[in-house]
Amino acid sequence: ISPKGLARLRKIKPESLPAVRGTPRIGACIANPQKFIAIGLNYSDHAAEAGMAVAMETGGAFVRCDVSSEADGQAAVAQALTMGRLFGLVNCAGILEHGHFVDLPAASHQDLIDLNVSGLTDMLSHFLPPMVKRGKGRVLNVASIAAFPPVPILATYAATKAYVLSLT
Repeated sequence: ISPKGLARLRKIKPESLPAVRGTPRIGACIANPQKFIAIGLNYSDHAAEAGMAVAMETGGAFVRCDVSSEADGQAAVAQALTMGRLFGLVNCAGILEHGHFVDLPAASHQDLIDLNVSGLTDMLSHFLPPMVKRGKGRVLNVASIAAFPPVPILATYAATKAYVLSLT
């Protein structure tokens, strides 16, 4: 956001904004990207919910990918490289399951770790080498506010996001 944009935002009085009821989808998660590759299991689902097409018109691509799968990660970076130089990675795949630690089955804890820790790390291991080779690139790893305090009903999720924060 530009300094002028921030200045305009600061002038807004929150009480003057209309209330949004329910859980409507307002629009696309990104607007007018120059060239991008969306990697994940739910990007196309979000577009469908909003009644929008996946943004192919921008020169982008969508790769349905389980980021915790080695083969899928390799295929995703290969697809990205077919589009030209790789400028960056926004690493934001993640899942959340809430409940007291002892009430969640071991498989739920492992699913959180597999995606939020292993998947994120795998994507870095696939996408960083081409950027390092080129001598340029950016990575944005998305964590959560839950990475900072202990969160009793989100213990494993919070721990996985603390990993993201520490790694980044």
